[in-house]
Amino acid sequence: MSAKIIMFPNNYKERDVHPDFKSHSQGFTPEEDIVLKSGEKYDIAAWHNTSKTSGNPYMTVIISPFKERQPKAQEQQSDLDDSIPF
Repeated sequence: MSAKIIMFPNNYKERDVHPDFKSHSQGFTPEEDIVLKSGEKYDIAAWHNTSKTSGNPYMTVIISPFKERQPKAQEQQSDLDDSIPF
């Protein structure tokens, strides 16, 4: 499960307590069910973009299940025992 959400600047923001970005003015319709379970970890990633047609800024947010990151090969090599004399 992952959810892709596109956020636009809130053109109706009048006070600091109002959000800077909101979903499309016509609302957000997910392509599939979105269920976030309490106690589970999730990755949240965001990209700031500019529309090629209107020039307006927008943000794409993706929420997906958390995955432990595996160390890169270079990081794994540093864990090797260098005391073996070859």
